[in-house]
Amino acid sequence: MLMRYTQRFKWCETWSGENRHDFIGLDDEEVIGRIQLDQTTPNKAGLWRWNVAAAPWVPRTVTPPQGWAETRRKALRLVEKHYESLKRRSVDR
Repeated sequence: MLMRYTQRFKWCETWSGENRHDFIGLDDEEVIGRIQLDQTTPNKAGLWRWNVAAAPWVPRTVTPPQGWAETRRKALRLVEKHYESLKRRSVDR
């Protein structure tokens, strides 16, 4: 049986009430990343662009910090998993 992913962080519209398909993820007050529906990039229009937010504690060598996903939920999951991986690596140092 396939388990459905449950989001771990709070997600809010970047431009509240404007229906821009643009969201930021929050870990308490810290921005963890952003997802947005790409409507302009050639060969990527209709996909969700995701990126993990830069933070002073994030190692510069961790990649990929961004990419595209087929659905909003998948993009959200990729940001959250990448962010959690960064947090684990910063603790392991």
